[in-house]
Amino acid sequence: MPNSTKLEEPTTVQNSKPSLTSSSPQVTRRRRLNFYLAFTALLVSLVLVALGVYFFFNADAGNRSSARQTAAVINKTATTGSTAGKTPLVEEVYPTPEVGGFGLKPDAGPTPTAIPPSNEAARLRSLADEYYSEGRPVDAAAQYRLILDQYASSSEAPAALFGLARTGVDRGRYDEATDNFKKFVSQYPNNPLVPYAYFYLGLTYKDLGQWDNALTYFTKYQALNPGQMPLDGYASDEIATIYESTSKTTQSFDTYKKVADSAVTNLTKVTAMEKVGDDYLKSNDTANALAWYAKVLELAKVPDYRASIMVKEAKIFETTGQPGKASDIYRQILDELVDTTTGFNTLKTLYNNNSPVLNDYFKGYYLYKAGVPDQAIVDFARFLGRPDEKSAQPPTPPNLSGGGQERFLQAWYLLAVSVENTGDTTRAISEYLELWNRFPQGQTAPQALSRLAHLTEVEGNSGDALNLYGQVLQNYPSNPLAEDALLNQIRLAMAKGPDNAQPYADRLLQKFPASSSRAQVFYQLGKAYQAANNVNGTRNAFQTAVDSPTTDYFAIRASERLNDTYNPNTPPVSTPATHPAVYNPNTFAADMERDRVAMESWLIAWAAPASSASATPAATVTAIVAGTVAPTTAPASGPVKTTPSPAATTNPLDTAHNNLKNDPGLRRLADLKMVGLTDWATREAKELVDKYNDSPLELYFLALTLNEQGEYYYSITAAQRLLAIFQEKNPTAGLRTLPLLLQKLIYPLAYQQIILEQAKRQNFDPLLMVALVKQESAFDPDANSGVGAIGLTQVMPDTGKGIATNLDKQGFQTSDLYRPYTALEFGAYYLAARLKDFDGNPYQALAAYNGGAGNVYRWNDEAPSTTNFDNWVDNIDFPETRTYVEIIYANYFMYRQIYAAK
Repeated sequence: MPNSTKLEEPTTVQNSKPSLTSSSPQVTRRRRLNFYLAFTALLVSLVLVALGVYFFFNADAGNRSSARQTAAVINKTATTGSTAGKTPLVEEVYPTPEVGGFGLKPDAGPTPTAIPPSNEAARLRSLADEYYSEGRPVDAAAQYRLILDQYASSSEAPAALFGLARTGVDRGRYDEATDNFKKFVSQYPNNPLVPYAYFYLGLTYKDLGQWDNALTYFTKYQALNPGQMPLDGYASDEIATIYESTSKTTQSFDTYKKVADSAVTNLTKVTAMEKVGDDYLKSNDTANALAWYAKVLELAKVPDYRASIMVKEAKIFETTGQPGKASDIYRQILDELVDTTTGFNTLKTLYNNNSPVLNDYFKGYYLYKAGVPDQAIVDFARFLGRPDEKSAQPPTPPNLSGGGQERFLQAWYLLAVSVENTGDTTRAISEYLELWNRFPQGQTAPQALSRLAHLTEVEGNSGDALNLYGQVLQNYPSNPLAEDALLNQIRLAMAKGPDNAQPYADRLLQKFPASSSRAQVFYQLGKAYQAANNVNGTRNAFQTAVDSPTTDYFAIRASERLNDTYNPNTPPVSTPATHPAVYNPNTFAADMERDRVAMESWLIAWAAPASSASATPAATVTAIVAGTVAPTTAPASGPVKTTPSPAATTNPLDTAHNNLKNDPGLRRLADLKMVGLTDWATREAKELVDKYNDSPLELYFLALTLNEQGEYYYSITAAQRLLAIFQEKNPTAGLRTLPLLLQKLIYPLAYQQIILEQAKRQNFDPLLMVALVKQESAFDPDANSGVGAIGLTQVMPDTGKGIATNLDKQGFQTSDLYRPYTALEFGAYYLAARLKDFDGNPYQALAAYNGGAGNVYRWNDEAPSTTNFDNWVDNIDFPETRTYVEIIYANYFMYRQIYAAK
């Protein structure tokens, strides 16, 4: 996240504002003529690349040889009336740009060279679609108007008029947008885009506050196929909110009931159910209100939301003279949900009201959480049956029947923590020790022993602490604190030298081979051996770090330290020669096809059902088109040749593909994105990932599809879940040893064309920018941070205003940072400025991007990175910034490795 204290850049800079293209409506006829002449001069060059273009766009003919066919390839029926190629997973009727696999031009249409020169209208529409998806509605509108002005009779005109209307919505020109949508419906009543136009008109009139018009068009959308339209439930939700806004209670109530039974996300569904319950409550029908709140709790999974519904239930019982039932619900909230925001607020209210629901445990717990340890000790001691808060625990505990022992032990542990928080270390040690000695098998014993070891170390008794940490590991090996205890042993032993720490590090490998701390431990051990001039120890430790299943900073630094000539201050940058797939879409497509074959062989080998796996050898992965089979060795480029399958056995990849293809949630996601409801689309994406959480083959196709839909965050989530399932079976398997396609899904080249453009303009490595965006937002254009940073590059609003001034961005609004093009342009500008500040050192620039340039100058003075890079990183005293640098360091390395020429 860029530091926002001030924009550390002179206000007089070269204006990098992109100019309008030569096809803009503002360009004179003479300039257009010059363009056409220049374009004609390029025709010979176009012929030379025609063969490559043909393979790029037809490589999947006859089989599922491209991820394009496994994801949301766009149906071209809006302009041509037919669909070329195989059936995509989502048959969107709007001719939006066809996105390429794994981030290949995710926001762009086909490159201009892929459009025949004679079809200028198609080229312009492709360009307009690209601008629109990048968040450049003004530039998109210019291209759409040009089509309508000069190619009004072309097959691109309907899509251009629809696109122009959409840009009106994005530019806040609602009257213009509604006029164009209505014009579109009037001129092209049978066009497949008409349903979307109706939905857009409903949304736009709603934003204008023209309720009757909004209702008319939402109703028209639903009437096209009553009860069967993909977004029928969402239309009903919009209608219900209109009725609610206009105080039409009965209509709102009935419509929300309809939403509750519709095909929408669980979040939309439970919100509607809650509103129905609220309406029943307003009419004093408490029985039905409780029934609907119960329905909410059957579906709701978010703990804090569940607590809020339970509070409503409790208040109903209070107001209807049923205090016993109210108390039962409050106790359930305290028992199960007290650590949620609503749960703790409920506890606070009960405490302030001196509610009889609270026993001494919960009174103490409230004071403990509120930061009043002295008073918490009093209540915990009373609950534990002690004569007073300073007394030791009596030998006979209070009644421990039922769940009493668990609560008793928790109260004792929290009393000890409260004592520790008062600064009375001696008494805290005594409490932890007594608790552990008397109840060594209790659920709080591992925590008590761990705190005892920690306080013993604080008191300066490192030898005793080492033994106590060992007791945690020995007595509670399956407890999560066991690994932490061993890591603390390693840390203490390291103070006496690497030879002393080596046995403990070896124990980490034996007991926790998949530990996320493995790389860090052995990297630090390797550095210690290096300082002691132990060559073999150094190499072995670094190699063990490299072999870690993680791809973190320490594993990567270890691999670099094995090569003494590597200078982390000047990492190698990508070029078209070293990373052709980054710069050349055709190379990317060919690499993707090769990677797909390897990926699916790998999947079949371990993820397919046993019967299917035996019927489909891993070396011969059947294509998704039934009756074809991919060759054992894929060609480097061009289409994959297929041969008829000798067996009719159903391929598990076919089954998984069809499961996803037929999932209505996927269609809803595409349609929601189509009408600009990105928040709802994101919810659909999340629920799809949750739905297929334990199905690796479906997760594979889902990751592909979400990538191509531009839902990169949840595409990465699906791919990471797929990796996690594999690592559950193979704990020591690292991502770098697995198929490249899986690596590319987790490290996608999202927003590739925009980043290439900005990197070229600002003169830095595009992969550095991709690595930054992955950390800042995971490629979510709607990302927000807790401190107010916005968009893909997490620019703070004040920083954005400063950059807008420097770039002469007239009319800039903070909301523009949610537009991909603006976010990436501003982020690239800010990164370039920081690179300039620090002589091109990428990691110092990244530290400044997050923590401010002034702090980096201080860190450089204290521990120059050019002298000792690791010491410089360790010296960053902002934990967030240190972690930020480490993560992007690893991201940058991974992108250079994954997309390097093979």
